[in-house]
Amino acid sequence: DHTLLLVHGLFVNSDHWRKMIKGLSAKNHEDGHGKTYRVYAIDLFGSGWSSKPSRNDRKAQQVNGENGRFYEDKSQCFREANDVPGPKKVRSKPTLSNVPLGTAAGGNRLATSLDLRHPLRSPYNFYTW
Repeated sequence: DHTLLLVHGLFVNSDHWRKMIKGLSAKNHEDGHGKTYRVYAIDLFGSGWSSKPSRNDRKAQQVNGENGRFYEDKSQCFREANDVPGPKKVRSKPTLSNVPLGTAAGGNRLATSLDLRHPLRSPYNFYTW
């Protein structure tokens, strides 16, 4: 009857959903309505049991979140490169100027130059995923 996709957060993996999956199964039997759940708990690229290719690997670069992100970058995001329908990725400058930032102590400061590019061109860039 229902399909659920469980996606983990940063620095964890699909194993974090194991109790949730058991709970869904238990509720399925207790509610008396006969609902069935098909549950998928996936490991995102680079996490858990998924592939972890080097950052220069062709597969890793194909799904890199920075593809097509900046004006001077000639790469395309996966959706554009494969003609998948949907909105075009909005490109921006790779560096922003005079950006107000909050601090952990509750204060603030001004970043005169803030580079948005991942310093190692990592496909596991959680800033852009």
